[in-house]
Amino acid sequence: MVDRVEDTQAALFSLCFPIPVRVTLLILLGIWGWGINVHVCKLSKIDVETMIKYNSNGELHHSIYKFAMTLSFYTLILLAFFWYSLGDTTDQDYTSQIGVSKYIPWMLFFSLVGVMIYPGRRFHGKGRHRFRLLLVRILKGGLNKDCRILDIIASDAFTSYTKVLVDIFIMFAMLYTGNSCLEIPDRDFGGKLLIPLVSTVPYFIRLRQCFIDYSRTSKIQHVYNAIKYGTSFPCVILGALYKYSDYKSSFYQLWILALFITSSYSFFWDVTCDWSLTLLTSFISGFHSKPKGLRQVLFFKFPFIYYLAIFVDFILRFLWLWPLLSSWPYSSRVELGFFFLAFMEIVRRWLWIFFRLEAEWITVIAGSGEITGNLEANIPMKEISDEF
Repeated sequence: MVDRVEDTQAALFSLCFPIPVRVTLLILLGIWGWGINVHVCKLSKIDVETMIKYNSNGELHHSIYKFAMTLSFYTLILLAFFWYSLGDTTDQDYTSQIGVSKYIPWMLFFSLVGVMIYPGRRFHGKGRHRFRLLLVRILKGGLNKDCRILDIIASDAFTSYTKVLVDIFIMFAMLYTGNSCLEIPDRDFGGKLLIPLVSTVPYFIRLRQCFIDYSRTSKIQHVYNAIKYGTSFPCVILGALYKYSDYKSSFYQLWILALFITSSYSFFWDVTCDWSLTLLTSFISGFHSKPKGLRQVLFFKFPFIYYLAIFVDFILRFLWLWPLLSSWPYSSRVELGFFFLAFMEIVRRWLWIFFRLEAEWITVIAGSGEITGNLEANIPMKEISDEF
């Protein structure tokens, strides 16, 4: 009975929000999020444009907002027409009922792709050009030495879009096999290995970048960072074995253990290394910053924001526990659950970017001499590295 209800929910969700629509909406969410990141950082005296070496006549966030607004308006118009065309569709053969409107989800996605590769100067032309170069570079596993922070943020954001990448793969598989995008996606396409392999691509990219960083600097922290991304692979392998093996109980326990290890490691790294906060390391280093557990230099006005961000990051890092330990309505066993988890991971990454940019900006201005004092004490990773 429960499976039947979940199948009905998945079918309804896939009809109203086909997989190309979901992918498009999550990409739009990322564009809006980046604009807000840049805007809030500017208000907080963090010069993102200087860090990413982006020179423009106007404000970067204004250009991003205008671009995102145009795409969003176009998306809403097509979605409104699509939903109107669905009408009171209840028959199982809904694909034939709505006629040519079933192609609207594809129009949405390919329009977005078309805009991103459009070589003209309009519609945030300079930003799109930089994005195309960036995307090609990180897909090759490269790392721009002169603008490292942008490549790191984009590549880490790519790991947060892993579920979206899998959906894009499934979406094109549906197109290849002739299945309607209004149907429930086949998440077993390609057998036991293909989809798990696709999901590892972003982590392979970051792993390679960590080795590039280490080859350039010989700093041990890049090895630790590589280990962090390496812990993602057992999660993928054990998850696939649990799904397809006859020995589910054994692999389930190992899978949960692997997820717990990578989530714990990643949370520690977020707070300690990416954000340069001392909350989790003061007991190791013996250094106690003021405000307590943060650092001496804070660009965001209220300290409680940092504590809240740490708490939210922790919750979202371990969000995978909820569908596993309960029968909540957004279970990852249904399509709505996949979308919800993908959405929340993008939100977590959006939050992460604020404090990652702030930490990088502190490094930049400390190097220029604009801030004086023992800023190295604010970098917990240095204290940890000295222990080895």
